[in-house]
Amino acid sequence: MLDKEGRARIYYIDFGNNNIIAVAIQKSANEWVLRKVSLAGLPKGSDPVDPTVVLLSDGKYRLYYMQAEIGKKPTIYSAISNDGVNFTKEDGERYNPSDVYDPIVLQTKDSWLLWTGPDGKHSAKSKDGLKFDDTGEFKVDGKTFHTWATVSIPDKGYRLYGQLIGPGSTPGITSAFSTDGVKWVIEPGTRLPVQGADPKLEKSATPDHGIVLLKDSTYLMAYLAEIP
Repeated sequence: MLDKEGRARIYYIDFGNNNIIAVAIQKSANEWVLRKVSLAGLPKGSDPVDPTVVLLSDGKYRLYYMQAEIGKKPTIYSAISNDGVNFTKEDGERYNPSDVYDPIVLQTKDSWLLWTGPDGKHSAKSKDGLKFDDTGEFKVDGKTFHTWATVSIPDKGYRLYGQLIGPGSTPGITSAFSTDGVKWVIEPGTRLPVQGADPKLEKSATPDHGIVLLKDSTYLMAYLAEIP
């Protein structure tokens, strides 16, 4: 996402450091700083994962995440922050239809849209970004689409990046576009092939990614890949 200083931020799960939520903040083209994300107000023994962060109109940051408490099904919750690093859990649940994970949230002109895994099975809509109503399996052009990243394009519309699910689907990262956040169409081609951006270095790039539109009108993608 793009923070209020116009810098790119990548929120992710740092499995190598006890499964914590972390953030990489871009200071320049080739310089990033890493920060551990703190989350106050969590139930004891909880393990929040799958972060996605939205910059609100008042300059605060809202973190959406999945958490599975003992005796409860996986549920999407949210937390609020002034700096995007130190968050406090907000009251209540955002969304809990069944087994859900990897929430992705997009604020449009008229509403808030939410997509979760597995495999694009769930989507929801909200007026305030807090109470989401289920809108069922998310399909574009008749095919299930698993959304992994969203971008708002000023004066043009919105783009989803993700993976088509099912027979005949294009491998790799694909995209869908909408002018209003309601009607979506698949865009031709592949945004990133399964070989990754540099096949000489990497392989097995997966649809587990984030994309941001920078101030210079270029797009930055962070994605997961294997480096042999």
